[in-house]
Amino acid sequence: MAALLHPLAPLRAEEPKAVSGKELVRLGFFQDFEELDIESLLETAGEVTVSLATRREMIPEDAPGSVSVVTAEEIRNLGARTLVDLLRTLPGFDVVVDSRGRSQILARGFPAGLADGASEGVLILLDGHRLNEDIDGGATAVNLELPLGNVRKVEVLRGPGSALFGEGALAAVVNLVSFDTQDLLGTELSAGFGSFGTQQYSLRTGVLLKEVTIAGFLRFGDTNGPRLRVPADVQSGVDETLPPGVQPASQAPGRTADDLRAIEAQYRIAYKGASLGFRLKNENAGGFIGLGGSLGDQDLNNRQVFLDASYRRTLPKLGTLKGVARFSQSERSDLNGLYPPGFSLPLPAGRVFFPSGIFLQTALNTRRLGVETNLERPLTESLIDHQITAGIALERESSFGLEARGNVDFRTLTPVSDDSLQPLPGVVADASRTTLGLFVQDAWKQSDRLTLTAGARFDHGSDFGSALSPRAAAVLHLPHDMSLKLLYGRSYRAPTFAELRFDLPGLQANPALEKATADTVEAVLALRQRRLQASASVFAGFLHDAIAPGARGTLPGTRRLSNLPGVDTRGLEVEVRRSFGVSSSAFGSYAFVDPRDAETGQRVPGVSRHLATLGGTLTLAGRVNATPTLTLRSSRPRQPEDPRPAASGFALLDLNLRAPAVYKSLDLALRFGNLFGEDYVDPAPRLGVPGDYPRPGRSVFASASWRF
Repeated sequence: MAALLHPLAPLRAEEPKAVSGKELVRLGFFQDFEELDIESLLETAGEVTVSLATRREMIPEDAPGSVSVVTAEEIRNLGARTLVDLLRTLPGFDVVVDSRGRSQILARGFPAGLADGASEGVLILLDGHRLNEDIDGGATAVNLELPLGNVRKVEVLRGPGSALFGEGALAAVVNLVSFDTQDLLGTELSAGFGSFGTQQYSLRTGVLLKEVTIAGFLRFGDTNGPRLRVPADVQSGVDETLPPGVQPASQAPGRTADDLRAIEAQYRIAYKGASLGFRLKNENAGGFIGLGGSLGDQDLNNRQVFLDASYRRTLPKLGTLKGVARFSQSERSDLNGLYPPGFSLPLPAGRVFFPSGIFLQTALNTRRLGVETNLERPLTESLIDHQITAGIALERESSFGLEARGNVDFRTLTPVSDDSLQPLPGVVADASRTTLGLFVQDAWKQSDRLTLTAGARFDHGSDFGSALSPRAAAVLHLPHDMSLKLLYGRSYRAPTFAELRFDLPGLQANPALEKATADTVEAVLALRQRRLQASASVFAGFLHDAIAPGARGTLPGTRRLSNLPGVDTRGLEVEVRRSFGVSSSAFGSYAFVDPRDAETGQRVPGVSRHLATLGGTLTLAGRVNATPTLTLRSSRPRQPEDPRPAASGFALLDLNLRAPAVYKSLDLALRFGNLFGEDYVDPAPRLGVPGDYPRPGRSVFASASWRF
């Protein structure tokens, strides 16, 4: 922290201090081979590192945050094919679906968000590149799947991340780190087939041309989906109130539309300290039940393009300078069947019929251009680390090509066309945001036992004002391979473009919305030995100015968005992993979360209080790794005005069988999902599907990969 008071402190030599052999290995130094022992070497060989807590690589027990790291080997043993599959196994995370089948990620009990599928409180990065977009604020509205086939490791920071990453890092930050040529030189082909007509193909390559490296990934996935039975939908309830002689319009009982097709390409070229990255992803999906909660024609189309150029250079007597320029474009084109054919509406002049139903078609697109540079400057030349990091970021995101079309103005339910979709003025309006961010961090390793970290980020947004996000952390290494972390941080999320400017079905925008902020304090006690890693954390979070539907809006059937008092959440997280030999292990996680409305004290709806995962990997016959995983969730409460009982808890058992190197570099895997066919649901809102959103039963997926 001294460097924050004296940022221009010169480099200075200190008196040599005695450092343990174990610490020397950790730092990458040693004074004599006698100080090293086999256990130390084994413990640090291939050490897993995390960068989210400080923006530079370090081992998890030194990181000033509540972090988890899942390696590619662990992902393969679990059989997790997408990010949401993996997040369900980590403490404090839960995933539910919305009416269009998109994933909402909940972290530590903070609400997932208003826009279905937005997950705007969780910042998701791909190699440090922000996947979140500003229409709905999250990453999962425009990435229906985030595959893990090209991921070397997944880093997770639970708790506030705005002090380093700015807007959107309210409850957690997740970084997907891609494979590069250090992991693969050559080519790897993969193919998989499974239940519901699922097929998946990928090609991964790594090329070294003198000092130029090229790493690439191509993927194609296609599935018909489980097509789950829906006994009744929203229209079913409307049909029950129809007068005699009026035909019901609901298409329930019926089936969900779960088909999904995705094509993705990802490449990176690097030369010395410079790199150029590219990503393109296209998705088309059936839309599950639909935006209005009534079965009918739905179609979701997403496209995301990324470009980035980065440079890193170490300057003598100054430090390491890093710079990056990024461009991204997110496009969403949705067709939403709000009401099915035959829908009718009673009006004073008589009942009006809509033979074709009511459709809304939207095009919601944004572009983002940003530049960032930061300097990492060491402040000492001794083995005891003291480093200051400072940076500046400038980013602009703006909408383009916005469009809302329909055969009926859904705000007034007035027909505008008999046989075509016509523009609906005033439903969506252009929006833009320019954000300037300045951040500084001082990480001071006072001794081999104590590290202090302090920092802050100041952001100014053209449409949400200023935000200051401070953080402070103390990491104390205790005897017997234990450590204690004391943490504080503030984070925020800005109102999304949809919340500020769009009057879409059910919600009315509010241009006067303020940003939501959260203050979090926590303590983490961790144990890390060669074969045993365990951590337990207690936390308290206080969300202020939460953005939520408030009073009834001026448009029929809508509620106007507003800033409400907020949410107070408290909880406990436990994570344990124990290895046995080379390839066998046991793991488990448990979280207790208790989020409550700050004003009424009532529990936040849709959040399980108890979340647990238990599993392990066993080697059978010396060739096959068997990994059973048991996922448990307690019941989820309803909204206070919802008379239905809480959504029931459930227990799901998955089993993954993996045979690495069956023949040369041929790997085989067989995964059974929901092995016992547990019947469970994700909760729908009060005016949504009466029986909630059904989830898949038993499934199987077989895959093979060949590296050459």
